[in-house]
Amino acid sequence: MSSIEIDHLIKQAETLINNSDYEAASRLYEKVCQIDPSISDSWFMLGIIHAEKGRMEEGRDCLKKAVELDPDAAEAHLNLGSGFSKMGDTEKGLYHYNLAAKTDPDYADAWMMLGLHYGKSGVYDEAERCFRHVVRILPDSYEGQMNLTMALRAQA
Repeated sequence: MSSIEIDHLIKQAETLINNSDYEAASRLYEKVCQIDPSISDSWFMLGIIHAEKGRMEEGRDCLKKAVELDPDAAEAHLNLGSGFSKMGDTEKGLYHYNLAAKTDPDYADAWMMLGLHYGKSGVYDEAERCFRHVVRILPDSYEGQMNLTMALRAQA
C-alpha cells in the first residue's frame, strides 16, 4: 500500500473521530499499524481510543509502541503515564510524566500531572514546584493557581 493510501486511511480515521465513531476509527488505525508499524501517531491514536474505551492494557501497549518509535512524543508520554497510574503503577506513571515534562518543558499538562502526583503522594514541595511551573506557562490557569495554593497550604 502506498503512502498516499495510508494517508487516506489516517484522514478517514480522523474524520471518524470527529464524528465520535471511535470503534470504526480504531479499526482503521489498526489497519494502518499493520501496514506500516513505524507510524507513531497511529499507535498513539489507537492507544488513546483503547484507553478511552476502558481497554487500558491495549491502550498502554499502543502508547508504549508510540514512545518507542518517537521518544520525544511528550503527549504520548503523558498519556502513557496516566495509563500506568490508573492501572496502579504510579512509579511508571511518574517516570512518563517526567519524560513528558523533560521532552517539552512548556507542556503545562505534564507539569500539572506531575504536581498532582506529588500532591497525592504528600510531597508538597515538589507539587509546589510543578504548579509554579504551570502558572509560569499559563498565568491565567485557574486550576494551576488553585493547585499551587493547595500545595502551599499543605506545607504551612
